[in-house]
Amino acid sequence: MKTGKALTVSEGSHGELSAQFWTMAERFVQFFYREAGFRTIVCNAQGIITVAHDKTRIGDQHAGAVAILTGKVNEYSVTAEEAAQDANVKEGFNTPIYIDGRCAGTFGLAADLRIAKPVARLGAIVLASWIKQLRQQELLQKTAREVSAKFQAVGEKIATAGKTFQDVNEHMQQTSKYAAAKVDNTDDILKTVRQIAQQTQILSINGSVEAARAGEYGRPFAVVVDEMARLAENTRAATVRIQESIEEIRSAITNVHEAIEQSSQLFQSNLETLQAIAPMVELLKSSINELEASFRDTMT
Repeated sequence: MKTGKALTVSEGSHGELSAQFWTMAERFVQFFYREAGFRTIVCNAQGIITVAHDKTRIGDQHAGAVAILTGKVNEYSVTAEEAAQDANVKEGFNTPIYIDGRCAGTFGLAADLRIAKPVARLGAIVLASWIKQLRQQELLQKTAREVSAKFQAVGEKIATAGKTFQDVNEHMQQTSKYAAAKVDNTDDILKTVRQIAQQTQILSINGSVEAARAGEYGRPFAVVVDEMARLAENTRAATVRIQESIEEIRSAITNVHEAIEQSSQLFQSNLETLQAIAPMVELLKSSINELEASFRDTMT
């Protein structure tokens, strides 16, 4: 008997159902028979009986399922009168398994229609919920794998970057120490230059005194003394400017050293954070696997 208005399902099923679903459907069918004595079938999106209590029917195309899947009927039922007239059919009821508004297959139950209709509809709802849950688990597993893979890739990159950073850090520290040593060495040289300038200044003063005593004969020497005085003053001024530059360089080296230390601490902190996240990713994968195992064993 055909009931209800036709469905528009010409676009086909909502994808192929997984092997895991059919394993659970088999358990579901056996559960129905074991607990209530109902003979049930589950058809795929092509109307082929894929799971059934009566194994001889597997692989046959079911007329009712085909009628549902092609949109000719909403549901398909066989009355007691129709079953009495045709030995090839049994009284029962077939109903679609809907996933996201599309028909993914059908569920059928052979029994008095007053019992078969509500029980079959309930069975189809259960199977549909299983399909959705399986797909959600597959999505979770896929996401967990992707997160794990990306996390691992990031970890490897950070490990490589860490080694490079460590090498650069050590090189910069060595360079910083070398530059600081050179600055200190320059400081010593400047002290010597200042001392020479001071001595030159003293000599120029003494020379000017002697030139003054010599009177007219000391004028040529006085010219030399004046040049020595200017040289001493220019040298002193130059050493002051150089000393100021050295102090700026020393300050810059100190800042570089502090920046290196801060970068090292920040990198170490990021590495520790990454290492703390790793167990969480593994826990996520483990929880998803446990959820899947628990759901898989529901009908065991």
